[in-house]
Amino acid sequence: MRIRYQGVGNSPTGTLILLLLLKLFFSITWPLPSRYCTSALLKTSRFEISGESRPENASVFYKPVLEWVQELETFLTKNNSQSNTPIEFNFRFDYFNSTSAKFILDFCKKLGHLHSQGKQIVIRWHYEGDDEDMLEVGREMSRMSKFPFEYIEIKFK
Repeated sequence: MRIRYQGVGNSPTGTLILLLLLKLFFSITWPLPSRYCTSALLKTSRFEISGESRPENASVFYKPVLEWVQELETFLTKNNSQSNTPIEFNFRFDYFNSTSAKFILDFCKKLGHLHSQGKQIVIRWHYEGDDEDMLEVGREMSRMSKFPFEYIEIKFK
């Protein structure tokens, strides 16, 4: 599974989000210096989670991901961070097993909670045009997380 971040500009909020992501994977020392905890406009932030998810121990694998979303929520709430540009999460799964599905749903629920608090969050669920199962899973995830996803069909030439 791949996780990517794309941020534009030198926004302290964007920088904090990137550092939270780095903390997730490289255990950066915490807490961050207070200069990263200022409220600022988030110009653009895009996260992509793609590929296959079938870890041997899904709870161990996804625990830091869910903790990271909690830290993101704490930061956005504490600093009352608002932006006209949403934080975008793109899901481009080729495959995930049923154990991963539970944690992906938990992740989507946490993002849905942020969205319900007025935070600008978007989930884009990408699926191959001939993969009706992946589209249906995305619809179910959206329904169960009470968060409307955008669906993007990947067309092959």
